[in-house]
Amino acid sequence: DNTWQEIWHGTTLYSNSFKLGAGDHDGDGKAELIIRETATSGTIYEIDPVDAVDQDLDGTVDGIDNCPTVSNSGQADDDADAVGDACDNCVEFANPDQGPAVFGRLVSATTATEFSWSPAASVVWVRGNLANVGTYATDQGGTMSRADRLTDATVPPTGQGYFYLLRPDCPVGSWQSSTGAEPGRDAVLP
Repeated sequence: DNTWQEIWHGTTLYSNSFKLGAGDHDGDGKAELIIRETATSGTIYEIDPVDAVDQDLDGTVDGIDNCPTVSNSGQADDDADAVGDACDNCVEFANPDQGPAVFGRLVSATTATEFSWSPAASVVWVRGNLANVGTYATDQGGTMSRADRLTDATVPPTGQGYFYLLRPDCPVGSWQSSTGAEPGRDAVLP
């Protein structure tokens, strides 16, 4: 984790050394971790006090804690964006900089009236007449918790079609794509 540094490895450990020892053994203000591999060999790692800080007292030092100011002993990170769920402003959708989170899932039309994606997620959706896609005028919409499909039993009239948009149901959910296409969407849609 780049926090502990190996400071010694060799074969001159005394045979009465601990099999495993932790603490400031040499009195230099830095904790050591001593691991004896055999009766006469082992490794010593040392940690700088600044790297040993654990502000939230959850047992994970700040240098590797994915949420250093809020206790989260399990280090849960559902969206794998390196921000722990306890600190993440959008838990189900990756946004490592905590900026706008986009849906980021492949949506497949499983039937003429059903769309699916994986993994399941909490989403906001809108539907509009395809003729109005330039203005994003919508006629239907809603929210779904931990869903993996959207079913719309309404079939568009002959010669017409619908557009559908999905976004994360979180405070920073964005209608944008991950490529940032069509920047006016967030301003127009609810």
